[in-house]
Amino acid sequence: MTSDRTNYVTYALSTPGTNYVTYALSTPGKNYVTYALSTPGTNYVTYALSTPGINYVTYALSTPGTNYVTYALSTPGTNYVTYHLSTPGTNYVTYALSTPGTNYVTYALSTPGTNYVTYALSTPGTNYMTYALSTPGTNYVTYALSTPGTNYVTYALSTPGTNYVTYALSTPGTNYVTYALSTPGTNYVTYALSTPGTNYVTYALSTPGTNYVTYALSTPGTNYVTYALSTPGTNYVTYALSTPGTNYMTYALSTPGTNYVTYALSTPGTNYVTYALSTPGTNYVTYALSTPGTNYMTYALSTPGTNYVTYALSTPETNYVTYALSTPGTNYVTYALSTPGTNYVTYLCPAVDVLRLTRRLDKQYSC
Repeated sequence: MTSDRTNYVTYALSTPGTNYVTYALSTPGKNYVTYALSTPGTNYVTYALSTPGINYVTYALSTPGTNYVTYALSTPGTNYVTYHLSTPGTNYVTYALSTPGTNYVTYALSTPGTNYVTYALSTPGTNYMTYALSTPGTNYVTYALSTPGTNYVTYALSTPGTNYVTYALSTPGTNYVTYALSTPGTNYVTYALSTPGTNYVTYALSTPGTNYVTYALSTPGTNYVTYALSTPGTNYVTYALSTPGTNYMTYALSTPGTNYVTYALSTPGTNYVTYALSTPGTNYVTYALSTPGTNYMTYALSTPGTNYVTYALSTPETNYVTYALSTPGTNYVTYALSTPGTNYVTYLCPAVDVLRLTRRLDKQYSC
């Protein structure tokens, strides 16, 4: 049964237990193995490992449990696999991984549960997938990833729950995606990612909840985004990211809450930002970050609280900052940090019938 180059082994474990097993180990560099585990339990399994660089495997797990599984791994660089899990449970699954560099996979999860899923991964560099999750639950999903460099995907989640979703990713370098989440919940969402280097996205979340959102990412190197979250909640938000190297953003969060916010990030190397948080709360804030190497900021926190603050950071290596904390408290403070290597600070303590303190690097505090 043996030699210097070949080992062939068979053995069996019999009932009760009960496990029945046979397997074989073949010539050097090659393994061929089959074994089976029988009922009760109950698992029935057969699998085989073939010639060097190549694995071929099939095995099955039988009822009860109950899982029935068969899968296979084929030829060097290539994996081909099919397996399925049967009822009850209940999951039914088959999938396959094909040819070198290429994956082709289909599998399905069946009722009850209940999930039904099939998907496929196709040809080298390319993924093609479709799968579905069925009722009850209930999710129904199908999606597909297509051709090399390109992803095309559609999937849907159905009622009840209830989410309905379809989306698609298109053509090489390009992603096009639309999906929708339907009532109740209730979220309705559609969005799209377009053309190579470019992302265009619109999506919406509908009432009740209630969030309504649409946004878009535009043209290569450039992101343009607008989205809105509507009442109740209630947040209303729109923002935009513009042109290559540049981010332009405006967004707003509306009443009640209540926060109202708008801000913008401008031109390459440069950030310009304004935003505001409105009453009640109440915080009102606007600030801006300007030009490359330079930060210019102003922001304000309004009554009640009450803190009112504005400050600014100016030009490269130089920081100019003014900010104020207003009554009640009561502290009113302004200070400035000037030019590189130098710190100039002024602040006020109105609580002490206008104390004014100034400090430089070459001076002591004074009031």
